[in-house]
Amino acid sequence: MIIGVPKEIKPQGNRISMISAYAADLVPDPRSVCEEAEMIVKVKESQPSELEMLARGKFSLSICTLRQAMN
Repeated sequence: MIIGVPKEIKPQGNRISMISAYAADLVPDPRSVCEEAEMIVKVKESQPSELEMLARGKFSLSICTLRQAMN
């Protein structure tokens, strides 16, 4: 399985959700991550612009804050 780990797009967001213990390829932008990966792993909730990039049959694993869920 190809797992994509995009960089945060929020201002001052510098965290990543996991590191690779095996071979990894770097791609130039979040759209490339979404196109090539079967699963996207994020440290924070996905932003609307990121959700638009997800194709049918792929899934995203991210943390959803309680505050976001209540809105």
